[in-house]
Amino acid sequence: MARTIRQSRQRDLIYDYLRHTHSHPTAETIYNDLRTKSERLSIATVYRNLRLLEELGKVRSVATVNSAERFEATSSAEHAHFICTGCGRVIDVPDLTPKLAQLKETANHEVGTICRADLTLHGLCSECLSKEE
Repeated sequence: MARTIRQSRQRDLIYDYLRHTHSHPTAETIYNDLRTKSERLSIATVYRNLRLLEELGKVRSVATVNSAERFEATSSAEHAHFICTGCGRVIDVPDLTPKLAQLKETANHEVGTICRADLTLHGLCSECLSKEE
């Protein structure tokens, strides 16, 4: 029997925040950005609601950078991520979406049905590269 999940203001606040940001924030960042908007919001509430939103398929963890998990709202469009090894920023790479679809198609023929594909690239972002020069 499926459990009934009541709507909560805090969960809606967290989900709306993730839907409207492209920065792939940590739970700490979400808490710091939203705590003035809800007196009842605690860091434990943020973590608990992120896990519940993950279970519901509305949010996913995209990377762990410097021991901090990064999150995004689940979208219908699969896309790759780039993680900067210098500053830790997580950046969407939508230009690789067609190639990701090709990889899925190839893998479907090789191993079976692919439900979801994740591609994460690691390197230095343009800002960190310019600092090194």
